Amino acid sequence: MITALTIKHEQPNSLKERFRALFSPYEINVKRINDDYLGLEMIHITYVQKSGRIRFGKIKRSVNADFHETVCSSSLSLPRKLGFKRFDNPMYIRRLCINAAESYIKSLDCDPNELRISLFDPSGRFSFAAERFIKYTNSLQVATSAVRFYEAENERFMREYGATIFVHSNFYDIIPCDILVAPQTITMPISCGSTMTIFTGNRPKVPVCGIVHDNFSVRLPVCLEDIKPKELSDAYFLSALYTLEKMKWLERIPTNGGRTILPKNNKNTSKESCDSIDIL
Repeated sequence: MITALTIKHEQPNSLKERFRALFSPYEINVKRINDDYLGLEMIHITYVQKSGRIRFGKIKRSVNADFHETVCSSSLSLPRKLGFKRFDNPMYIRRLCINAAESYIKSLDCDPNELRISLFDPSGRFSFAAERFIKYTNSLQVATSAVRFYEAENERFMREYGATIFVHSNFYDIIPCDILVAPQTITMPISCGSTMTIFTGNRPKVPVCGIVHDNFSVRLPVCLEDIKPKELSDAYFLSALYTLEKMKWLERIPTNGGRTILPKNNKNTSKESCDSIDIL
C-alpha cells in the first residue's frame, strides 16, 4: 500500500479567518483508493496548514498507515524521529535508462558488426539487459563484479544470437565503444572517448567524456491522471507504483526523452533533449 502526503498552505486573509485559525490551525483530509483493476491500494493524506508549524504527530495519529516510505514532494522535510521517511528508490529510473538506450540503439539500424556496446553494471543487478543489447551488436562488453554469472550466459548467447560478451571487472578501463549503458550512477572515473554516447540512470558523480543522457521522464498513463498528487512528478509517482505496488507493466511505457549533457569542449554544456525516445 502507498501512503502519499500532500501539504497545502492556506493563508487566512480576513481578521475573522485569522481568529478562527488560532483555534483550528490545520485540517486533515484522508482519501482512500482501492483499484482492483490496476492492483492499486493508496492512502492520500492532504494536510492544510492555516497557521503555525506542520503537526506531523497529528498526521500520523489521523490514519493507520506506514510512513516509512512516504510518497511526497522532495521539498518537504520529514521528521525521522516520528517515523517519517520519504520514498526514494532509483530502480524504476534505471529501468527507464535501459529502455531508452535500447530504443535509441534500435533506431540507429546499424550493422551488428559495426556497433560496439558496453554495459556498466558493477553490482550485477542488470544482467537481464545484456540479452536485450546483444541483439544489436557482435561486440558487447560488460564491466561487472558478477563476472561468473555473466560468463555462464555466454554459451546461450552464442547459440541463440551468434554473439558473445566480453566480461571483466576492470571498471576504470572500458574498451572504447560507441554506446555505454550505465543504469547505476557512475561514481568512478571511466576512460572513454568524447564521441561515445552514454545512457545512465542518474547524473554522473565524476566527470566523464562523451554525450550523457539521463534524467528520463515518462508520459503518465491516462488511468492514473486522477490518482497522482499534482505536486509530484510523473516519473517519481510511477516509481512508487512500480516499487511499492509491484506494477511491473509501468516499465514498458514510453519516455519523453531526458537531459543531454554535452562534452566540455562543446559551447553548450547542458541542454534538454527535445526528441521523444519511445520504448519498444
